[in-house]
Amino acid sequence: MSAKFERVICYEDRGAGLTHSWWLEGIKTTPTGNTDRGRLWADLSYSGSTYLVELYKSADCQSADKVASGQSGALGEIDLSEENSSGISGQLDWEEYVEDQSGVVLYVSLATDEDVGRWWRDYTQLSGYDGTYGLAEYHAWAVSVVLDSVSRRFAEELGGYGSVPWWQAGNKLYPDLRRVANPDCLRDAQALCVLYQALGADVQRSDSLFAEQRDYFQSRYAEAMGNLLLSIDVDQDGSADYLASSRSRSWQRK
Repeated sequence: MSAKFERVICYEDRGAGLTHSWWLEGIKTTPTGNTDRGRLWADLSYSGSTYLVELYKSADCQSADKVASGQSGALGEIDLSEENSSGISGQLDWEEYVEDQSGVVLYVSLATDEDVGRWWRDYTQLSGYDGTYGLAEYHAWAVSVVLDSVSRRFAEELGGYGSVPWWQAGNKLYPDLRRVANPDCLRDAQALCVLYQALGADVQRSDSLFAEQRDYFQSRYAEAMGNLLLSIDVDQDGSADYLASSRSRSWQRK
């Protein structure tokens, strides 16, 4: 089943332009999916009187790897339609334009089915697995859980704790997940989150057959989140320090 990914993080140069409120659907989290392990790259340009957004599944942004595009004669909401039969569509709000940008990284999902497979080899047999989209429905849910958990652990360090959620607000600089010193923990956390949710559905379907495994992966998810570190110059000596935090505040991109 196709899922709607609403926590898409776009790392455009905020001095060159501003986008927000991205969402994408039709994402395939299978090993032969339509992203690069959850990442896409965007070209944001303006020519004549047209604002153009083009999404690619490879960093070199070749035409054969284009997966979606959209255009508008004015800033604001831009609808995205599939390219090259990718199945990807969506929307964003382009709020401000200063100059063109190319190769902008988008994080649609922090993990894919390959990452789930490292923990559960027979993941294709789990409830909710779709032959076309894989475990995309669970990934769309799990990435929200992971990002909310990161927000509670590193809200101050990642910047901001206002009342407007980062994925809906404009003019945001944060969160910057590139500051996570051990990003594999984020990938593992999402994969483990997918597993305990999918196994939980199987527990309901087949009594308690997978209850023990569900609880195990839920504990491993908590462990992965607890191991997260930020690379941040706490003592301002010009070298990266590694910071773990238990402070809890709401997270926004400001």
